[in-house]
Amino acid sequence: MPLFEGGLATYGKDIGIVMLDCRFARPPGDIGNAASFPFPVRYAVVENTPALQLTDESVPEAVKRLFRAAQSLQQQGARAILTSCGLLLPYQDELCKLLDVPVASSSILLLPLIRSLIGPDKQVGLVVSAVTDNIKNILSRQEYAGARLISMEGSPEFMRAIMSFSPPYTLDSDRLERELLDICGKAMEETPDIGAFLFECTNLPPYSSALRRKFGLPVFDVIGLCKLLHAAAV
Repeated sequence: MPLFEGGLATYGKDIGIVMLDCRFARPPGDIGNAASFPFPVRYAVVENTPALQLTDESVPEAVKRLFRAAQSLQQQGARAILTSCGLLLPYQDELCKLLDVPVASSSILLLPLIRSLIGPDKQVGLVVSAVTDNIKNILSRQEYAGARLISMEGSPEFMRAIMSFSPPYTLDSDRLERELLDICGKAMEETPDIGAFLFECTNLPPYSSALRRKFGLPVFDVIGLCKLLHAAAV
């Protein structure tokens, strides 16, 4: 029989996910729905912290809570950690210094890899929740610059159900999917050399398959990134 080491209260949840304190609906495919993964995941919520204090404002106490949540996941046995919002990329380097396990704060980390995969003659269509100062600052960095920005601000259902942060916490998934396909279709008309899509927003992976079927292009998202980390770390 092999020798098993103890020291933890529970085992088998090797991927840790830091969740922002939001209440909107999360269907399968969303990072906040544990059924999105073919393996167990462990969650830690950044309690009592409005999302905007991290994604737009970097309020010091909110950042401390984010880091404590990530540390708690490592202490509980997580062997790789992700966050639940692509706009937390500015904290990537600090999280890596803080933790002893691999960390992915955003699917945008995949952008340089995707460029290498599709070649220099194709563009990456980067689908973001909204064009904010934060996303502009992220895309001004050399390693992330040059993507074709596609904003979900043109989706009334997305803006109501996800971005309003207020009740009623309902989501018309079919309507959101139609609006997403329309937004991406218009982007392809304007930029025919899009060779792949990347979802910055962690609430969009439920619609990745529909986008692949519609346009026949690869679609990358945080769920795929999570599976990559699981394969590498577990």
